[in-house]
Amino acid sequence: MNWAGTILDQIKDMIVAEKDTFLEGTVESLNPLQVKPEGSSVGLKGVYWNADIVEGLAEGDRVFLYFNKERKRYYALMKVA
Repeated sequence: MNWAGTILDQIKDMIVAEKDTFLEGTVESLNPLQVKPEGSSVGLKGVYWNADIVEGLAEGDRVFLYFNKERKRYYALMKVA
């Protein structure tokens, strides 16, 4: 299995164990990365991200997020085409 598959397996395990969630949202700002989740009127500031994910990202783009409840952190995982 490649590294991406390993990470996905670990995330799936964490979701089951900790009731973490995935969500989709719209980029409102790039520095810091701020995303407004689908159905929300308030944006999330300081979303964690990887440079590979946000390369070419622009305000208004859609992204897929992972929320880790234990750490209370949102992570941008990928741009939604």
